[in-house]
Amino acid sequence: MARYLVIGSRGQLGSEFARFFEKKGVSYRAVDLPDIDISDLVQVEDLVEATKPEAIINCAAYTNVDKAESDVHRCYEVNARGPKHLAIAAAKAGALLVHFSTDYVYDGFKFGSLYDEKDAAFPINVYGKSKLKGEANIKKITNDYLIFRLSWVFGRGSSNFINRFVKWAKLSENLKIAFDEVSVPTWTKTIVEASVKAIESGCVGLACLTSEGYATRYEWSKLIAKILGYKGLLYPVSKKVFDTPAQRPYFTAMSNAKIKRLIGVELPSWEEATEEFIKKDARISL
Repeated sequence: MARYLVIGSRGQLGSEFARFFEKKGVSYRAVDLPDIDISDLVQVEDLVEATKPEAIINCAAYTNVDKAESDVHRCYEVNARGPKHLAIAAAKAGALLVHFSTDYVYDGFKFGSLYDEKDAAFPINVYGKSKLKGEANIKKITNDYLIFRLSWVFGRGSSNFINRFVKWAKLSENLKIAFDEVSVPTWTKTIVEASVKAIESGCVGLACLTSEGYATRYEWSKLIAKILGYKGLLYPVSKKVFDTPAQRPYFTAMSNAKIKRLIGVELPSWEEATEEFIKKDARISL
């Protein structure tokens, strides 16, 4: 038996949960492919039955936004069908399901205020649509869930913007960065600590979980460059320049007011989180 079952444990968020539980001495089990494929209901039910967790923390996801446009079936298998299977197993086991969604469920055309849980979701790419379907599948099956919408997640690992920036910076003294993509850079450490607090507080439902504030990709890049000592030119361009297979929304900055109210804790600004991560936790340099 384990108090927590962490699925997707090799990713940047899942591994952060594992480190947190290890440090705290909390009983948990962490699994990932090939040991578990959440698109397979039998595998999911067998794992949950064997583990008997109080909470299932699903960090498994199909996150390649551009590839999803052509790999639609697999994207939906992981991001939509997978959460459904986890909800079925969680309901049978009497466990809480903690699931992570995305700001990409919004179309990016809201003006005048931050997105929040009450705003209608209209995703504009396959990835966003699959994540929204995953949310809906969970809600149909169980009421004992926590769904957190995240944005611009960064942590230890290679699949985040900070690590990509470092790779680009090592190859060029001139980088083109989008000035018309706006959201909230959010550290995995922040997500883990807030999620565990919410679980321990008995919270359920949907909440946006982000750092404080918001930024453009260009603004975030300027801060990363400053911290790392990058001396090259950062050139602001429209995201249209990159001509990616998947559309990216313009503005998906979300309010963290609800989650702060639920857990009674202030969350760090994106600037503070970025600086602390790079200086104290990241294993990166130029």
